[in-house]
Amino acid sequence: MLLIGQDIDLSFWERSLKRPFDPWCERIPQGGSLVLALRSRSFDQAQSADEVRGHAILLIERLNGALELCRNLGDAVIRRRSVLACW
Repeated sequence: MLLIGQDIDLSFWERSLKRPFDPWCERIPQGGSLVLALRSRSFDQAQSADEVRGHAILLIERLNGALELCRNLGDAVIRRRSVLACW
């Protein structure tokens, strides 16, 4: 799932959510640049992009809450953008 947000917030997610933990963030190539993607083993079980999106929406809401507590933010700042196909 492609993530969008403020650079400082995306950087915090990238530093906080690393392998081998699940979910994790990683940089992947898209359109000639590297973008930040949220990865999760739960996405592997989805049968369609819509299912991945549904899982991702709930996961991002939970992560925003958890990371908000870590950083003591007032608002959730990361949103989903689109499902990415990775082969």
